[in-house]
Amino acid sequence: MSTSPEPKDEPQWHLEGSPAVPFASVLRLITPKMIADASLVLQWAKEYISQPHPNLGREGAICPFVPPSIERNTFYLALHYEVDGSNLETIKHLVLQYADLFLECLPLEETERIYKAILVVFPSLPEERATILDMLHKEVKDCFVNKGMMIGQFHKNCPEPAARNPFFRISISPIPLVAMRYMSVHDILFLNERKCWFEEYQKRFGWQYEVGKVSSTTYRELYYRTKKFYSL
Repeated sequence: MSTSPEPKDEPQWHLEGSPAVPFASVLRLITPKMIADASLVLQWAKEYISQPHPNLGREGAICPFVPPSIERNTFYLALHYEVDGSNLETIKHLVLQYADLFLECLPLEETERIYKAILVVFPSLPEERATILDMLHKEVKDCFVNKGMMIGQFHKNCPEPAARNPFFRISISPIPLVAMRYMSVHDILFLNERKCWFEEYQKRFGWQYEVGKVSSTTYRELYYRTKKFYSL
């Protein structure tokens, strides 16, 4: 007698004090509220993040990766209404799961994956608790950098400044969220502050500086100055 193969187990996730449920199941059903919130985030990504800004300190979009990410349909959104900002460890556990998921989802080709992004959105996180995302960023950045990834937090009162203008608070969004993407050459602007971050950056992009593939004078000067500072 033949038997059917056992179904493949889906990855599990759970909040503290709640039973485990299939991780993928929370992504299968959508409501009008979810569509409205996702639409608001997408509008913000197109009309703010994808556009130049007079206070940015350089030409081009606030994030040059977002327009091609949206165009290539590799701009992923995940909405989590159960997160209310009362527990940092709960959010940290959730976001680290998405770091692993990011590495597995398409595209995987080296030339295309640089445009992949996941935004984890927290519509139920009240404005007065949104600073928990600033604490989250500090706690998980090492883990993301070690994976060759970058993470940024966004909310209405986010204090993060633009790389070239410390007076411009760049990471303002209508709904609290964190965004993750692959590390890129320009991230020398954000990864020179700690030796362990710079070492991960150097591991992936140092060769491009050595063979002259990095044309930006700003990046080159910062790279070699940082390399000298850390005696690497």
